[in-house]
Amino acid sequence: MKSFKEVVEGQHDELPEQAFYMVGDIGEVIYRVGRDEHHIAAAGGFAEVRNDKVIILADVAETPADIDRARAERARDRAEARLAGRSASQEEIDYARAMGALARALTRILVASRGQ
Repeated sequence: MKSFKEVVEGQHDELPEQAFYMVGDIGEVIYRVGRDEHHIAAAGGFAEVRNDKVIILADVAETPADIDRARAERARDRAEARLAGRSASQEEIDYARAMGALARALTRILVASRGQ
């Protein structure tokens, strides 16, 4: 299982009716209460899939109100600079870590924009 989004969007219809899945990547989770749609940036944890609902136990879950968009944009810029080899310290970068930082920043920016 790569992300919560895959589970929630039903991209894995072949999965059993009720099961637990470990989820690692960060992603946007969209859920509905009645007709109202809500957005969360979620990362890590578990998703329990039932035939009538999905329960998410995330290591990190941020609503648009929780996210400092300016800080997320600075994090995106730092990650992009690291990946392009333009960081302040020219030490060797951990590519996977930089990609993770970029993914977190982009997801936070996306979710923050949903709250406007």
